[in-house]
Amino acid sequence: MRRTTWIIIALLCVLGAGTPAGSETSGDGEEDSILGLDKEDFEIDDEEWSSEDDPDEEGAAGSNPLASVSKVDLEWEFLKDAGSDINNFSLLGATMLHPRLKLNYEIHYGLTNRTGRQENDWESLVIKPILFPKDFDLSDRFGMRLATGFEWQIDFGNDDKGIGAGSDVFGPLVGIATMDRELKTTYIPLVQHFESYESGDVSQTAFRFIALQPLPGSAWFKLDAKLISDWENHELPVISEFELGKVVWKNIGVYTKVLTGIGGERTFDWGTAAAVRVSF
Repeated sequence: MRRTTWIIIALLCVLGAGTPAGSETSGDGEEDSILGLDKEDFEIDDEEWSSEDDPDEEGAAGSNPLASVSKVDLEWEFLKDAGSDINNFSLLGATMLHPRLKLNYEIHYGLTNRTGRQENDWESLVIKPILFPKDFDLSDRFGMRLATGFEWQIDFGNDDKGIGAGSDVFGPLVGIATMDRELKTTYIPLVQHFESYESGDVSQTAFRFIALQPLPGSAWFKLDAKLISDWENHELPVISEFELGKVVWKNIGVYTKVLTGIGGERTFDWGTAAAVRVSF
């Protein structure tokens, strides 16, 4: 009951923060501030960060966590871990509540033989609002976007089946995206700290780097590398994902991933994934 209450409170806070109706309004009806920030700080180039008018960038924007896009992915992921097979089935969504506020949400279902027998059950619900407080130009070629937010992982308590982390986790994050307008490449360094707050022993800081390159024919390539400092187990694993995707029809795309890593205390040895994406 308490978990459900907190979920409702968090959703109401996010929706309330992202509603333009809550902004201060001047006498002529124009918004003077949004979320307490000056109006000029919220002037946004929707074309540049949403890629609505560039078909070659349309698919790539859905893989950019700091892009102003709404989408839903249906993803299957296979992981191999010390002889165990892990199949994750996920719905990965994002919706723009406001031009400066993006709500990411995920629901995960797991199928695994980690316990020695085949088990399947719900794994977790993830809620991740991200605020884009400022866009600015470094030069005519490079534009930048600041981002801050948090990730709330709600575990469904099926770790006895080898599914899930066994604890709810909260993770504030901060990042910055740099766009090369000539090459159309986006570079995103992010820092995020994860901490369990009810049970479990999760205490990790993730240093993440994303490079995203649109390709001809509405295709894209993405590198997502994470250096994770595990403060509880004193480990420093590195996890990398390589993603290749393509828009196949209007707003529908597909992508595949290869996952690998080095270092101890990883949740997998290697993996692969495939997904269908619908962009809005």
